[in-house]
Amino acid sequence: ASLSLPVYQGAEVFARRKGHLEAMSQKQSEKESAARQIEQRIRAHLHQAGASYAGSKQARKAADAAAKGLEMVKDAYGGGAVSISELIDAQTQAQIAEEAESDALFDYLLKLMQVQRAVGQFDFFRNAQETEKFKRRLRSQVAKGDV
Repeated sequence: ASLSLPVYQGAEVFARRKGHLEAMSQKQSEKESAARQIEQRIRAHLHQAGASYAGSKQARKAADAAAKGLEMVKDAYGGGAVSISELIDAQTQAQIAEEAESDALFDYLLKLMQVQRAVGQFDFFRNAQETEKFKRRLRSQVAKGDV
């Protein structure tokens, strides 16, 4: 009769178990890091979209002001009070303001699409009820400070 004790094998089992636990811990840390990065990206895109929206509103106001200024210069030119070069300058400024408005609107839409891409949901695939539900959820998260 013989008796054997697997002392070395027992230590190997514990070492493998410890290695698996450490690997699981590392994977959990990687998962949490990825979630934080996604959340950070969503927040950054939300802030950029908000700033872009404000910029597009300001560009609209500037374009309106430039159009009104052009109308005033046209009237003054019709009355002989300003020269043709001043009229051309006003037209140029109005055109530049309109282009800036278009650029600002495009930039806002681009930022909005980046937000939607970061979230993984696109509004144009939703019906009106789903869109409203999403907006309510977003507002509540913003109010809580989660976003």
